Amino acid sequence: MSVLSASVITDRAALEALVPEWTELVDDTANTTMFSTPVWQLAWLDTIPLVSPRYIVARDAAGRLRALLPLAVRHRRLGAISVRTLELGGEAVACGDHLGFVARADDATAAWTTAAPLIASCARDVDLVRLASMDEGEAGIARATLSRDPAWRACDPRDDAAPRMRLPARGTDVLDAFDAARRKKIRYYERHLAAAHPSATIARNEDRMPLAAGLDALAELHASRWRQRGERGVLSDASFMAFVRRFSRAAHARGWLRLYQLFIDDRVVATLLAVHCRGIASGWLLGWNPQFAKWNVSELLWVHAMREAVGEGLHTFDFLRGREAYKLRFPVTEPVLSTAQWAVSGRGRIAMDVSRAGERLLASARRWRTRGERVVKKIRGGKG
Repeated sequence: MSVLSASVITDRAALEALVPEWTELVDDTANTTMFSTPVWQLAWLDTIPLVSPRYIVARDAAGRLRALLPLAVRHRRLGAISVRTLELGGEAVACGDHLGFVARADDATAAWTTAAPLIASCARDVDLVRLASMDEGEAGIARATLSRDPAWRACDPRDDAAPRMRLPARGTDVLDAFDAARRKKIRYYERHLAAAHPSATIARNEDRMPLAAGLDALAELHASRWRQRGERGVLSDASFMAFVRRFSRAAHARGWLRLYQLFIDDRVVATLLAVHCRGIASGWLLGWNPQFAKWNVSELLWVHAMREAVGEGLHTFDFLRGREAYKLRFPVTEPVLSTAQWAVSGRGRIAMDVSRAGERLLASARRWRTRGERVVKKIRGGKG
């Protein structure tokens, strides 16, 4: 473990100058994912509005970059209250996962210890410090290092999960990793779609349309699915969609992008945006036409993406944050994503108390709605 010294970078141009060292550090760090790369982080800074960078860099005595922590200040709403928040770069709105220090394992604790005074300094003019979507080990180090200030009130929200599937060896059908019932059902849907729509094909990236048009199709299909549920969906946010476009162009240029499009004749009926980086396929954004639900086109596209990842020799398929039911139908494990959070001002403490009360109210409403739906089903069953 080295003795490190740290500094804060608040200038976008200075971050750009750091890219060669940053990239080398990422390449030399076993557990770093695409979300900590300069490609993701700088696209995020350039498209998410009203973000002020506070990136902490730690160097050894020889001046070599040993660790980097992307942080940023932005306004965040907690219920009716707007709070100024210090948070991990690339997380908010853009939903980056597995965040934290980019550092070699033997430098991790030293990096957090060295950075702690600077994090506290960056937090002087904010209401909330929120370090979200960290792996459990990283979150544990962060909590142990930053919970020493008596003025900071810890208020950790619930942990989340990012379901992951270990991919079989190249040359193996990914369905062999599924249980027999699920494997049988997927093969049924594959035959069913082929019989009903012989023209069905899956294209990738710019095989059949320019990248910009493919992203337009993703946005349209994503919105179509969410409209059916009476909601808007994340791609309706203009800044988020701008981020998706910028990152996708950069990922495409580097050979990371896998934008899969399921065509029936000349019509795109489902599309999945995945990214292949550092041995991991990350399934990020999905859109599909509800009119084709009976052929289960969304799941067939996921399976296709997994087969492609196996064919390229990747070792993991990451479904990213959230325990949605469709993810859990696959043979996944559920690594925990933790959030370390502290209220550091009176306004922050009030906002957290209000937010918690709102969460309890929503949880109660969901429970009552579920009970009501069960009662309705019983009544209808009795009438039948």
